[in-house]
Amino acid sequence: MNFNNDKHFGAFPSRSDANDIEAKKELTEADVLNSDNVELLVKYAKENRSQEAIDKVRELLESARKTGEGVVQNFFVSFKECEENKLGYINFENTESGKLALNSLEKMPEPFKANAYKKLADYKEELAYNTELFEKHKNHPEEIWKEVFGFDYYNVPDFKERFKTFLFKDMGAISKKYYKKNGLEVADDPFAINFFVEDPENFNRAYKEEVKDADDKFGGFSKGQGKTIVNVINTGDSSPDDDARRSKTEIVAHEAEHAIHKKTNPISAVLLEPDVLEPWMDFDYGKNRLNYAIKFDFQERLKKAKDELFAYFKGGAEKEGVCQLLLDKGQDSSYDYNKETRNLNKESINSNQNYSEAEKQTLKDAINFLQSEYDRVLKNMIEVIYEKNQSIEFFRNVPINELWKYSNGKYSRTDFIIKEFKF
Repeated sequence: MNFNNDKHFGAFPSRSDANDIEAKKELTEADVLNSDNVELLVKYAKENRSQEAIDKVRELLESARKTGEGVVQNFFVSFKECEENKLGYINFENTESGKLALNSLEKMPEPFKANAYKKLADYKEELAYNTELFEKHKNHPEEIWKEVFGFDYYNVPDFKERFKTFLFKDMGAISKKYYKKNGLEVADDPFAINFFVEDPENFNRAYKEEVKDADDKFGGFSKGQGKTIVNVINTGDSSPDDDARRSKTEIVAHEAEHAIHKKTNPISAVLLEPDVLEPWMDFDYGKNRLNYAIKFDFQERLKKAKDELFAYFKGGAEKEGVCQLLLDKGQDSSYDYNKETRNLNKESINSNQNYSEAEKQTLKDAINFLQSEYDRVLKNMIEVIYEKNQSIEFFRNVPINELWKYSNGKYSRTDFIIKEFKF
């Protein structure tokens, strides 16, 4: 159900059915302009500076977004139909809404339709795996956990060890249930497997092997794990001074949105290692690196912020709270995506012997400016999304630099682009 791909907003791949057709016959201007193939139209517009072709592309992109929104919404309803009729989610295409979704998908312009069918095939493969997993283990949480994560949730001693404890008058020790504290629940979901985890150590290990405090920071997380996507919900006690732990319902909605986003968001971030000003770089080279590589990196990380914004929005969070969370620069902030880039660069600037003190300060000012631009664009994104002019399913198919179109005239294109620092 991937209705687009980020590379299809501007730079289109060279391999397509359109190119095959073009190789077989010489297309006339009328052939191109009557086509519903966005890739072909973009190529023609670039080569011939055709405003008519550009207008047709814009029209088709908007159509693709609306159609894509309808496809996803119908699939959502199809899963509810499965639940109401006690059908497995794998039967979603056979429901009335599922059939409507597939009919709508046929109306998508190329290359989006082909991409969507490929994504749908991948999704159905994952759904089949999840269905088989639950059937094989008879919905048993511990067995499903072990297959997905590769380690036992409960560390129960073998029978000999339990029997030794039993002999010392600990009468409950003979039972496996005696050792099973900090509960585990599992639930099937159309977009992920939901694990409800009470034990902090297991929550942390599932999040990332080397992390020891994820349970203090997160109410849940969503990640790709083996052949599927899992949402892991923290149901353990929050710390005594944490009265802001969200309800389970909010956390489930939040993490469910992340899982949906992974499957339907066309625009993925290109997150590279933090770009750093190297010791050998002179001032002019450093200026260029900041205004191109590091600026690009900040712009890409806005896509991660967009993902979190959608998740909090779907979870019912208030706009002001989301703004505060995503703009937080505190030491323990989970969403300060540029922290490492900022810190590494300020360290490298201080230690660089090629820069004068004035040049060092100018480069630091540039980094601070790019961060302020990131914050400005993020605030504007939050404003537009919370205006609810379009659904989240529609907005997924809109690149950040086009969000201004849906602000009822409040913003322009430059309000969603990180500007260069003027040296």
